[in-house]
Amino acid sequence: METFIFDTLAYAEKLTSAGMPEKQAKAIAEAQADILSKSILDNVATKADIKELETKMEIKMKDLEIRLIKWFAGLFIVQIGVTVGIVIAILKLVH
Repeated sequence: METFIFDTLAYAEKLTSAGMPEKQAKAIAEAQADILSKSILDNVATKADIKELETKMEIKMKDLEIRLIKWFAGLFIVQIGVTVGIVIAILKLVH
């Protein structure tokens, strides 16, 4: 499990130096550390998360590559057909 470090002592000292009672400053610092550690750890990507995303992206890119090849092959065939049709039409007009 990932760890999160929050300096509760330094935070509490800043609060007490600003005039907050020490007991209250320590409680707020601990509560803040709990909240931050839970919210940050829930939103941090692990190496496994990144690897999984990388694998998914590679699969999607391969699928996209295949689709593009199919499209270009289809367009190439259509272009050849149109070119042959134009050549035939020109030859009929010349004769």
